[in-house]
Amino acid sequence: MRPSVWPLSAAILSLGLPAAGAPFIGFTDNTFDAASFGSLSDTQANAAVGWTQTVATTDVTVRALLGAVTGASGNWWITTKLGPTATLADVVASGVYTAPSLGLNLDFNGQPRTELASGLSFAAGAYFLVLDGPPGPAVGNASWIGGAGPADTVELAAGFTLGSYYHATQFDDPLSVFGPASSFVVTPGDPRLVFELDGRVAGVPEPATWLMLIAGFGLMGTTLRRRTPASA
Repeated sequence: MRPSVWPLSAAILSLGLPAAGAPFIGFTDNTFDAASFGSLSDTQANAAVGWTQTVATTDVTVRALLGAVTGASGNWWITTKLGPTATLADVVASGVYTAPSLGLNLDFNGQPRTELASGLSFAAGAYFLVLDGPPGPAVGNASWIGGAGPADTVELAAGFTLGSYYHATQFDDPLSVFGPASSFVVTPGDPRLVFELDGRVAGVPEPATWLMLIAGFGLMGTTLRRRTPASA
């Protein structure tokens, strides 16, 4: 009797499957001597970035590259609408972050990211990540850190598009206590403030699930081959 080949087939097929926690949006610093900083303050400066996804996702972790003088805390929101017409009904997820105290390092590749949330799910659509900062002045309080323009690259998975960056300050319009409802304007230039999305496409089984399915089919095939055909 020939040995079953399903273990080898399963191993080969699993190599082409998307792994859980695969990056949807990521950034690479190619300008190690320059960086950009978006100021964050609860009453003086908010920042936001948009993205669009044409696929539904699950088990998503959201991170941002944040820094603060004293490791202070601020609020974050993920919403489907930005600006004065945004309401709580538009919020997909929200929470509080605590930014670490980061030294002056203009290479962001090795800087620790602040995890905002994990285990999130998103339907296909457009979204905005909005952050405010701890109480205090807009400058030297907390910062959203990023690259120095188009020289720093953005990695996007299939179905993902990076949108614009936005800022809202007390000089443009008084900030809303509900951050997403502030009067945002598009940030000039190309700041590349760093945020990351990791997860998996909804409805696509994880590699371990594929292996179990393939193993089950292989076991069934082996069992069928071992049966002796009934005599006529």
